[in-house]
Amino acid sequence: MFENIFKKNLINKSKLNLTLIISTLLIIPTYLTGPFLPDLFLSFSAIIFLIISFKQNLKKFYLNGYSKFFGIFFLYIIINSFFSPYPEISLKSSGFYFRFYLFSLAIWYLISTEVFFRKILFNVINLTLIFVLVDTFIQYLFGFDLFRFEAYTYRLSGPFDEELIVGSFIAKILPILLSLYFLINQKISYKMLFLFLASIIVTFLSGERTSFFMISFFALFFLYFVHVDRKKYVLFFSITVLLLSIISTLIFDKTRFDRMVRYPVCAMNLFLLEELDCKKKENFYGQLTDKKRIIVFSIAHEGHYEAAIRMFLDAPIFGQGIKMFRYLCEDKKFKNLNSCTTHPHNTLLQILAEIGLIGGAFLFFVIFKIYQTFFKLIFSKKISINKNEKLSFIIINLAMIQVFLIFLPSGQFFNNYLSILYYFPLGIFLNFHYNHIDGK
Repeated sequence: MFENIFKKNLINKSKLNLTLIISTLLIIPTYLTGPFLPDLFLSFSAIIFLIISFKQNLKKFYLNGYSKFFGIFFLYIIINSFFSPYPEISLKSSGFYFRFYLFSLAIWYLISTEVFFRKILFNVINLTLIFVLVDTFIQYLFGFDLFRFEAYTYRLSGPFDEELIVGSFIAKILPILLSLYFLINQKISYKMLFLFLASIIVTFLSGERTSFFMISFFALFFLYFVHVDRKKYVLFFSITVLLLSIISTLIFDKTRFDRMVRYPVCAMNLFLLEELDCKKKENFYGQLTDKKRIIVFSIAHEGHYEAAIRMFLDAPIFGQGIKMFRYLCEDKKFKNLNSCTTHPHNTLLQILAEIGLIGGAFLFFVIFKIYQTFFKLIFSKKISINKNEKLSFIIINLAMIQVFLIFLPSGQFFNNYLSILYYFPLGIFLNFHYNHIDGK
């Protein structure tokens, strides 16, 4: 399959374009090896695209509203880093952070100019996701995966070994895959529907509650917008299988019940405390409390959030500096019993604590534009776009909305590993936006 596509479409490509295509295609498969290789290929793609854009005078990729906006943002975080308590640490993250946006532009360029690239990219991501799902499910069944990586008591890691991000990876890559799928297919197949259901189930089994919420959020909207051969019973059957799988797991798998139900209910002081036996069992890493109120996710989360809020109030306009949370959480001005960790586990609070209200303004503008485009796409009749492209665009919008569910716990926003999956859908989004929303 790949050999035929390469022979037909790549044999006459320039060396630069061929290099850009190959390096971009390698990012997702190498994501399974750790952060180094995907970041290396991403950086390489960004550099190659920069060279191509100068050679071909691709001004439209830079002289547009989004590029100007992100350019100002990157300039701000670099200047901001110089004034942080440890500039050399902040600059390691901010200095070349713009490479992620260049990568998004490379995706936009390839999708818009190399139509066959969509199919190759879809197949690469599809095979990668299938491997991750199979490997993680094997780990769930046998306690170790194909690489002999052992499962944790309450969590699965799949091929990521010590990195407990398999649920996050699935939740973020599935919308990208489905968006590409509808660019190259007229209707969803039963195979793709099965992959969709399997992704939700394995994300649940991974024990990553936030990722499961995110993929469930996406699934509800996806099932609303998609039509499976116009047969409602297929969707009903799919939802039934999904619910039965999850409920059965909760009934027969005590560790999954503890992780996905008992632990969050106990940690948040929600309800059924006596029935769930919160006080008599393990104390969930010291995160239970005797306080008679609802807890925000857990006592540990509240400690992180409190420290972040104190940091923000200490420097509300510009913040403390990128990646400064981990270095300042021991400071007596911000410290509490659970203040210290690598980041505050919430995107909004991290942005406010580290780059202040100005950073927060950038964040809210991005969120506003994503929702604005989403609702314009759904309700406006002026957009010239066929049914499949519209569905693909809706899905990629959902992927970006999913990333910015800022009321949920989250990873380190400026983490290179996560940023790859943050900026990947942006390239597809930009391609749609400037082809169908704003053709400038």
